[in-house]
Amino acid sequence: MKIASESIEWFRLATLNFNANDVEPSVGFDPIPAGKYQALITDSEMKPTKNGDGQYLELAFEIIKGDYRSRKVWARLKLENRNAQAAQIARADLSAICRAVNVIQPRDNDQERLVCFLLMENYTEKRIRSQLKITKARLSISKIRLALALKSAGIRA
Repeated sequence: MKIASESIEWFRLATLNFNANDVEPSVGFDPIPAGKYQALITDSEMKPTKNGDGQYLELAFEIIKGDYRSRKVWARLKLENRNAQAAQIARADLSAICRAVNVIQPRDNDQERLVCFLLMENYTEKRIRSQLKITKARLSISKIRLALALKSAGIRA
């Protein structure tokens, strides 16, 4: 890896109490092998394409079980694209994701369902807020909505 001279200058100016000889270097991550993994969609956002002629849905996943627990994976689904075949492939991929999580018609924010799942998986409220990037108040509202939905369905929590 080549480091720009300005980076070296910055490094010299920084006050660090660190000796690289005292710490084993990180080895990085090997690619996650193809397969099926339990994962959460931790973030999603519609973004414009670089050339501005379409949009893609960017999804961030976190694997929650197994050897690759806590690893992150991203997907970009080009739902609006000049190339009709590329857009159709993206819609088919989104359909597969929706069916896998049993959300056939996703709303802008299906947060209550995700909060419910995380609570059932014994995540702490602090970890849920961190994963979903939500406030205590937003989590409380989600929990109240879940309780009301369970009550209206005749389920006692």
